[in-house]
Amino acid sequence: MKNLRVSHKAESTNTRPSPQSNKFEDWSERDIWMAFRQGDPDAFQHIYETYFALLFNYASQFTSDREAVKDLLQDLFIEIRERRERLASVDSINFYLKKCLRNRITKLIRRGLLVKRTAFGNEHSSFAVALSPETHVITSERTSQTTQLLDRALSKLSVRQREVLIYYYYEGLNYDQITELMGFSNREHARKLVYRAISSLRSSLKKHRSVLFSLIWIVYFLIT
Repeated sequence: MKNLRVSHKAESTNTRPSPQSNKFEDWSERDIWMAFRQGDPDAFQHIYETYFALLFNYASQFTSDREAVKDLLQDLFIEIRERRERLASVDSINFYLKKCLRNRITKLIRRGLLVKRTAFGNEHSSFAVALSPETHVITSERTSQTTQLLDRALSKLSVRQREVLIYYYYEGLNYDQITELMGFSNREHARKLVYRAISSLRSSLKKHRSVLFSLIWIVYFLIT
């Protein structure tokens, strides 16, 4: 499952990797974050260029208000830059920024200041799951029915199930991190959600073991 990959249809941010960003190529996220906290402008630029489009895409799973998402992100980056000296050390910049962004989105939705994406009546548009182009090539060599079975099984997953599988298998988050990010009361909720998602896939494909193996090794999760 570690061969899974995510393809982001990211919003164009008109940012291009700066020459200075190359110096961070072999740095750990902890060291990059430390350099940022110590006032290195190149580190901040690197973080902005690396995560802005990914965070825009992530936030868009919760609301369809693209302009609000842009404003949220700008405010987030401004705040962390202004408060950098008071920020704690982190091992994963991606996880930290997503947690901050999700907390902001959740608060705004609860206050009625941001429209939740599911309110538009299309729950399955969030954290959509699709088959990779490679999958369609391989399965077409067998039968088109195989592709249809895979698509059908994936579409049966709930938004939360798709979300947790992305975190667990693609991003490599552990149960404690998933619990924190998704706002569960304890890690058992995260473990059960992963288990139920996998069980759902197995149930849908129980009569098609070869298809299930194809799913495990070839599918990637496409966040739209």
